[in-house]
Amino acid sequence: MAHRDEDITFQLIDEFYNDFKEKDFESFALRTNFYECGRSYAVVAILGPVSSGKSTLLNHLFSTRFGTMDDSKRGSQATLGIWMSRCPDVRPFTLVMDVEGSDCAQKGGNTSFEKRSALFTLLVADIVLINMWCKDIGREHAANKPLLRTVFQQAMNEFMKKPRKITLMFILRDEIESRKSSLEGILREDLNEIWASAIPSSSSNLLLQDYFEVQFIFLPNYEVHEEGFKLKVTELKEKFIIPALTHIDDKAKHRASMFPALAQEIWSDILGNKDLDVPKYEILVSIARCEKIKNEHFNSFKKDKLLRSLRGVAYYHLVPDFGEKVDSILNTCVSKYDEEASFYDESVVKEKREQLIQECLQHVEHMYIGMVKDLRLICLKVFMDAIDKVTDGNNRVIVVEDHTRCCLNEFDESCEALRAREAKWDPSKERARLEMQMKNYASAKQEDRPGFLVKELYEPTIKKELSSWLSFLVSEHPEIPSWSKIREEFKSLVEKALPQLDTALSHFDMNDEDRKKMTDGLEKYAKNVAMTKFREESGRAKSHLINKLSKRLEYGDDSSPQNPETALPDLVSDCVELLAVLAVARWEEGDEEDDEDDDVLTTLKAAVDGQESALEDLDSTAWEKVRPSNTLITPSKCSQLIKELGEEKAKISTRMMEPFQALKTNAQRKVTQLMAYHHQTAPLEVQPSKTVITHITSTEMMKGVMVEVRKNVNCTIQGMNSRTQVFIKNNPFLTGAVLALLIAVWGVIYSRSTHHMLE
Repeated sequence: MAHRDEDITFQLIDEFYNDFKEKDFESFALRTNFYECGRSYAVVAILGPVSSGKSTLLNHLFSTRFGTMDDSKRGSQATLGIWMSRCPDVRPFTLVMDVEGSDCAQKGGNTSFEKRSALFTLLVADIVLINMWCKDIGREHAANKPLLRTVFQQAMNEFMKKPRKITLMFILRDEIESRKSSLEGILREDLNEIWASAIPSSSSNLLLQDYFEVQFIFLPNYEVHEEGFKLKVTELKEKFIIPALTHIDDKAKHRASMFPALAQEIWSDILGNKDLDVPKYEILVSIARCEKIKNEHFNSFKKDKLLRSLRGVAYYHLVPDFGEKVDSILNTCVSKYDEEASFYDESVVKEKREQLIQECLQHVEHMYIGMVKDLRLICLKVFMDAIDKVTDGNNRVIVVEDHTRCCLNEFDESCEALRAREAKWDPSKERARLEMQMKNYASAKQEDRPGFLVKELYEPTIKKELSSWLSFLVSEHPEIPSWSKIREEFKSLVEKALPQLDTALSHFDMNDEDRKKMTDGLEKYAKNVAMTKFREESGRAKSHLINKLSKRLEYGDDSSPQNPETALPDLVSDCVELLAVLAVARWEEGDEEDDEDDDVLTTLKAAVDGQESALEDLDSTAWEKVRPSNTLITPSKCSQLIKELGEEKAKISTRMMEPFQALKTNAQRKVTQLMAYHHQTAPLEVQPSKTVITHITSTEMMKGVMVEVRKNVNCTIQGMNSRTQVFIKNNPFLTGAVLALLIAVWGVIYSRSTHHMLE
C-alpha cells in the first residue's frame, strides 16, 4: 500500500496518442488498494481554461501533487492529457482527475482533445469542478460555452440510456464581492441557454437540474490573497466537497475492480465519435482561403478571353481540338491557383484544386455536348452519302457494315479529341443514336430516304445552328444586335443549308417540283424554329438584361476591368437597346422600314430618362404601329423590366463599389499613418535621404501597406504586360515596398512638408 506522503500521481490518458494507460492504472490500484473499496468510491475531476490554476486548486483541496506551472511559463500548459491521483484524507476513496486545460494557444484551433476529455469527465466523474475567472463570465470562448454545448449534447446520448446525476461546481476565481449575485445570475442564464441549445427539440421537457446539481463557489485571488484563498478552499472542502461525496449513491456504481475496463471502454467510444473531431485552426483557415482562391480563379476561367472566343466559335462550328484548347486554358487557371494556395494545408489545397477543375469542366461541358451532336450529324451525313452510292445489291450488307464501323470509329476518335484530359464527359448517348440512325437509313426504302434525310439530318442541323446562333446573339454577343442584322444572318444560315439539301436530293429519283417542296419545307421549318427560339429568349428578357448589365459593369467593350465610378452612368440606357430587340419581332421583309425609325426603342429610352409621355405610353398593352403577332413583350411588361433593371443596377453598383471604396479608405488611412509617423520621426534638421529611410524602416507600417498591395496586385497587373506580371509575382515584397515608398513620399508632399524630405 502506498504511503500517505508518497506521490502516486500518474497519467491516465496521453494527450498525443490518446492512449488509455491501463497498466499504469493497474499499478496505481495495487499501490492504493483501490480494488478493495468495492462500490464505495468517488471520482472528482476539474475542467477549465489553461493557466487558470486548476492543478493548484486540486493540490490545496485534495492534498494531491499535480504538477503546476511557474510564472515564467505562464500561457503554456503544465497539464497535458488527463492525470489521476487520490485524495488521502477523504472518505469514500476519492479518485482525482486533473484534465488538460482548454483554449490553449499552442493547440491553435484544434479542440478535439478538449472536447473528448470533457465528455469523458462527465461520463466518469461524480463531481466536476469547472474552474473559471469571474471576468470571463458572459464571454463565449473564455467561458467555454462552445465546449459545454458540444459536451452536453453528446453526454445526453449516454444519460438517456443510463440516467445519472452529476454535481457541477463552478469555482469562480478572483471573486468580486459586490457582483457575486449578478455574476451567478448571468452564469445560470448562460447554462440554461447552453442546455436548451444542446438537447434535441423532441426532448425540450428535459431540465438541466434533472441531470446536474449546479453549485457556485467564489474564491479570492491566490497570489494576492493567499491566506484568504486557503481558508476559502478549506471551507469549500468541508461545506461542499465532503457532503457531496457522502451523498453519492454507491448502489448505482460498478465495483472498483470494473472501473478501469469501463473507463477504457468509454474512452474508446469517445475516440470513435466523429462529432468531436474538430479540424485544426490551420485547416479551417486553409479551407476558407483555398475556397476563396478557388472561386476567384473559377470566375477568371469563366471570363477568360480565349475561352470566350472559343465559345463563340463552338456555337457555330465543330472545333476539332476543343479538348486541347480547354486543357491549355484550364492548366493556366489551375497553375495560378496552385501558386496562390501553396502556403496552405496540402490536403485542403488538393481537394479544392480538384473542385476547381471539375467546376471549370462542368462550365464548358455544354459546348462539348453541342459539338458531339454536330459530330453525330456529320458522321450520319457521311454514312448517308456513302450508302446512296451503293449500286451492287449483292454486297450491300457488307458495305453497310463497313461504313457503319468506319463512321463509329471516326465518331469515337473525334469525341476523344473534343474531350478535355481530366473530364468525364460521356458521348455514349449520341453514339447510340448515331448507330440507330445509320441502321434505320440503311434499311429504309429508296422512296422513303429523302424524307428521312430531311427529318434526321437537315432539320436537326438547322435547328441546332439557329438555336445556338440566337442564344449567342442575345446572351453572349458583345454588341447589341439590330433586326436588320438578325434577318441578314438568318438568311445567310438558311441559304447555306438549302443548296446542300437540294444537292443531296438530286441523288434520288425525284423531279424538280418534289425537290422544291422539300427545300421550301425546310425553309419554313427554319423560320418557325427561329421564331419559336426567339420567343423563348424574349421570355427570359430579365435574365438577359441583368446578365448584359453585369458584364458591362465588370468589363468594357475591350474586355478590360471597369472602374465603377466611370462605368455606371447610362448603362441601363444601353441595355434598353437589347430590350427593344426582344420586345418586338421583325422577321418579315416589310418590317425593314421600322428599323430606321424605331419607335419602340425611342419610347423605352425616353422612359428611362423619365419623360412623362413615354411613361404613359408604357402603360398600354400594345405597341403603336406594331402587329399583335409581332409583339413579344408588352409595353407594360417593358416598364416593369426597366424598373427591375434599375434596382439591379443599384445592387450591382453597391457591390462593386464596396471594394473600391474600402481600398480608397484604407489607402487614405495608411497615408495618414505614414504622415503622422513622419512628423514624429523627422525633425527639421534631418536630411531627406534619412527621412525616406526612416519611413522604410517603420516595418509595421510597411507591412500594412504591403498586405494591401498584395491583396490588390491581381487587379493591378491585369493591364500590364506578361513580363511585368512575372516580375511582380516573383518579387511581391519588393513591389510592395516600392509602392509603399511612393505612397509615403506622396503623403509628405501632400502635407506640404517637402522641406523635411527633399533637397
